[in-house]
Amino acid sequence: MKKTLALALALLLVAAMSIPAIAEEELTDAYKLTDEPVTITLVRSDNSNQPMLADTLVEQYIEKYTGVNLEIEAVAGSDFTTKTEIMIASDNMPDIMYDCYYVDTYASTGIFLNFADYLDIMPNISALFEQYPDLKNLYIDGALYEIPVLGYEVYRMGRSAMIRQDLFEETGMAAPTTWDELYDVLLAIKENHPDMYPIANRNNTANLFTCYAYPFGTGDGVYYEPTKGEYVYGQMSEEFLTLLQWLANAYADGLLDPDYAVCTSTQWQERLASGANCFFFDNPSFAVNFNAALAVDNPEAQFAPMETPAQGETRRSQYYNKHDLGATVVYADTEYPEIVCGLLDFLYSDIGRDLTNWGLEGQQYEVLEDGSKALLPEVIAEFAEASDPIRAFYGSIGGGKLGLARYIDEYANDAFMDEMTASWYEMWGSWEFMDEPVIDPSFTADESEELAELKTNVDTVLTAAYDAFIMGERPVEEFTEVQAEIADDCARICEIYNTAANR
Repeated sequence: MKKTLALALALLLVAAMSIPAIAEEELTDAYKLTDEPVTITLVRSDNSNQPMLADTLVEQYIEKYTGVNLEIEAVAGSDFTTKTEIMIASDNMPDIMYDCYYVDTYASTGIFLNFADYLDIMPNISALFEQYPDLKNLYIDGALYEIPVLGYEVYRMGRSAMIRQDLFEETGMAAPTTWDELYDVLLAIKENHPDMYPIANRNNTANLFTCYAYPFGTGDGVYYEPTKGEYVYGQMSEEFLTLLQWLANAYADGLLDPDYAVCTSTQWQERLASGANCFFFDNPSFAVNFNAALAVDNPEAQFAPMETPAQGETRRSQYYNKHDLGATVVYADTEYPEIVCGLLDFLYSDIGRDLTNWGLEGQQYEVLEDGSKALLPEVIAEFAEASDPIRAFYGSIGGGKLGLARYIDEYANDAFMDEMTASWYEMWGSWEFMDEPVIDPSFTADESEELAELKTNVDTVLTAAYDAFIMGERPVEEFTEVQAEIADDCARICEIYNTAANR
């Protein structure tokens, strides 16, 4: 029975791939995965920038095309890891879980479905794995427990520096080329605006190192160091102490927001949009929304990009991966493994990709003569005045990366992008000092299990230690004591990574 259903699904999906534009009724038949009512449960992280709504257009048309009814539970991002790890540990998983960033930790438990057994009925995903050979690194001992979020059309950018241009111009200083020069600029802004804390941070202390470590010539945790051609542990480097001292100085001088360790993403946005902070090194695309909010009271107030400062002889930053690689997993004991795999594969088909990123042709978008897509004028007008137009649009249909899309097309953003913002994206995409991220190597189940324990040990020590150094309770020189405490575990982590990479 299983083989018969698998063959039928494969034939249906292959047939669907060859039907680019037909009537809605025919599309529904072509992608049908079941003739009987089937409900599939799906859990995903809920992002405050684009809350997951119920019964969206994307959800409705997934059911119309495939016959599958999705029962979606959106868990607040702040609680997501805790709640989903409890689901996994208690063997109480939904059929599908988006945003599972701890696959390696639980892979050996048998809780996840092995997609390698079903790729013959997942032609769209199989083709993408052939197109991008590095995705083989996602296998664990020959098993594939996750389907990654992939990029179809995405803008090239990464974490980078954004500063209030009007406040920078007030200082009369030259554009900073080093982190020390940037520090002096921020001090001058602080002097002009003593009630302001220039540097903003979100999502706890660790985010500072996620954003700043690589530009300071080191890394956050284990990472591939291109100057050495191997994996190293960032917190064990001399450069990391330099960064830690820079942050400690910024806190002491009133440059770093005193709430840096507890500021949520929503609060971070509110502070930058209201003028409480004036500099961030993070996802620069948020500046579009900040500028719109600032312009209401002060048309001259606006954020603008600046090139990443140098640290010594090093000037570098890192693009976001073209592929998000966020992991989608399936419960090994799902009642409908073939249907769930067929549903996921549908999301990577042409029609599934367009539906989850654009909506419906004629209702949300049109296809132009050159084959490109464009949102309809009335759709643009509906969301143009929203504080975050593109996420408001995605939220309304249940689409985009924060919705149900897994094969990402970002070009609907163009509708809400003015000439200045378009020039930013062109600039970010052209920076030669931006490095490409490296996908982690493929680990065995034993290696994954050991890595999970080692990383937990190291992270526990670091998390407990960071704030004392940044807030001046301990001198940065004493961080060498922390390094000594984690040295053996960090060395073993790097050994496992380099062994796997060389394999």
